[in-house]
Amino acid sequence: MNQKLRCACGKSKKMPWCDGSHKNDDWACENVIEPQIKRAFLGAPDLLNLVKRLAWRFDGEVINATDKLSGQQLVIVEDGSTLATLQNTLKHLNFAEIYYVGVDFPTQVIAQALQFKAHIQVSDLLNDSFVTLESAIERWFAGDFSPHPSLRQQESIQADEYRCEVLKRVFISHAVADETFLLPVVASIRQVTQLDVFLCFDSINEGEKWRRQIDAALEQCELFIFIVSKASINSTYCAFETGCAISKDKRIVLISIDGSLPPAYISQLHCIDLQREINAKPWLDLKAALMAKVLEFTQESRGRIKGSEILKRKFFHI
Repeated sequence: MNQKLRCACGKSKKMPWCDGSHKNDDWACENVIEPQIKRAFLGAPDLLNLVKRLAWRFDGEVINATDKLSGQQLVIVEDGSTLATLQNTLKHLNFAEIYYVGVDFPTQVIAQALQFKAHIQVSDLLNDSFVTLESAIERWFAGDFSPHPSLRQQESIQADEYRCEVLKRVFISHAVADETFLLPVVASIRQVTQLDVFLCFDSINEGEKWRRQIDAALEQCELFIFIVSKASINSTYCAFETGCAISKDKRIVLISIDGSLPPAYISQLHCIDLQREINAKPWLDLKAALMAKVLEFTQESRGRIKGSEILKRKFFHI
């Protein structure tokens, strides 16, 4: 056979591929060949209107996350609400080129981990960001992956100043009471990205001295995230971990998951209130909002490691 075909009857000895042996039974696997699509657009449910608009503009087709399709070019439009299922979705799709768009959602870490051909992060689509996105996609399809014209100056700066290591290690300090909420979020981040996320629940080996492992993880981490909650502000262990992070001069981010204010010993730092984030972006749930913030500060830390603050904000659109 010149073309691989998926077996639909289950009789093939080369499953899941058809070996042609059952054709004497008047069965034709050709009937289940995945349709070929030139251009496809896939997006989160709340971005469907945007996806339809892009598909119309570029003469493409809107597809669903459950479709089993193959083709030439696929544009994925993400806002964080479907990130946890993105890898499973990609298992059903076979496209030669995949482009990734983040709407108010960081894209750098995801695009790099999943090896997407190109990516862009946009916001405020009611203004000129749609023009930027439209222009970027048009150039992607034409084989041009350089930044948008408005970012070309930043591109030249990036070549000189923005050579930074890929952020790999994140330490998340949290209360035990919040583990049920945190575990699926951390699992999704680990699964989709290449980040090494330290979480006491599953990062400390049995029989090992926990304090020694925590100290080692803090020494190696590039970003320290303190999950602020009613439980964590009264946690002795969270206070210990945060104190160690301060003494080691680590980059510290505070994220409140229930509206609680940070404890007094670290109240001088700005705290992100996820409840306010959700009020501003009601399509996100608490887990998706937390995931987006963790990834956003992952990118931000890259800028702070070896790049300038101005470059970070312009190049990553944050």
